[in-house]
Amino acid sequence: MSRPGPAFKKIGSGRPRSIKIGILAYNEEKTIGTVLRRALSISTELKKDFEVELVVVDDASVDATGDIARALGATVLSHEKNRGYGASVRTFLTYALRSGADIVVLMDADGQHPPEEIPRLIEPVLHGEADVVIGSRFLNGRAKWMPALKRIGIMFYSLLTSILVRKRITDVTSGFRAMNRRAVEVVAPVYPDDYPAVKVTICMGMRGLRIMEVPVRMSPRGSGSSYIRGSVLLSYHLRVIKHIIMALVNR
Repeated sequence: MSRPGPAFKKIGSGRPRSIKIGILAYNEEKTIGTVLRRALSISTELKKDFEVELVVVDDASVDATGDIARALGATVLSHEKNRGYGASVRTFLTYALRSGADIVVLMDADGQHPPEEIPRLIEPVLHGEADVVIGSRFLNGRAKWMPALKRIGIMFYSLLTSILVRKRITDVTSGFRAMNRRAVEVVAPVYPDDYPAVKVTICMGMRGLRIMEVPVRMSPRGSGSSYIRGSVLLSYHLRVIKHIIMALVNR
């Protein structure tokens, strides 16, 4: 388990840096409690040196997701109707900017993204080595629990993105990310509602943001199912390819 150590205490001598951890949730009452408790444990360690706020974006859940998050002390931003993953990210990033965040962390509420990896994720941002850090499932392995076809798709889009941004990316679809304020200011106004990871990564690379990956351990989701499935899968691939073609043309 990665924990904040002495390296973190050397960062800055002014006011504590503000870190906002955004947890994106839709009908995740089975996992949100466990994820938040683990995140609270990590934030307690980080609070020795930084201002930390846990923010849950509840995308109009019809279960007890929001109530559980509030009971555990998280700030809850609620959508009146379901708006999708990208819109939830945009809601969080807008809130983070308005509340003075220096660093943000994006993670899901379904148990795939271990909060214990947050210190590893934010360290390059804290030290000024990167504007954006992506938690990669493939730098230290192949995420063998993942279906083969999904792995192949991620590798394909990661390769195309790497060519466009001129930086090796192994896990472009990973939603487990950290960003500094500069990166948030770039992407918050343009964050797309649908299938955002590839498009946003290309946008950040083409605008000169420094992108880095770090190896992280991830797990299969603890409940629910991916929003990219069934008939949506074809639409996903078509839209991602469209975004890549548009990026090539604009470039």
